[in-house]
Amino acid sequence: MPKTTGQSKSISLKLTPKERGLLLGSLIMDEYLEQRLRTIPPNEAHVPLEAGELINLYGWLNAPGNQSGDEQVQRQLDLICERARRLIPEDIED
Repeated sequence: MPKTTGQSKSISLKLTPKERGLLLGSLIMDEYLEQRLRTIPPNEAHVPLEAGELINLYGWLNAPGNQSGDEQVQRQLDLICERARRLIPEDIED
């Protein structure tokens, strides 16, 4: 996992337009994070997030209210969640 000295380092989370649409259409999240995802141009694969924003997204992906009854959607959300988890810097993970 990457290391950082604080939560201000920008981390690039790679999301396809379909994955971004899935997050925006399926996930309950705070307004700020939703706006961050919406402001990235649709053709941009890398979503730059501060470490704190990435941790926030990871938390929303794990929230019980964000579990999908659709097995395929849940599998995609789980893959995004795992990708986000791997990017969270070790020194601020917990």
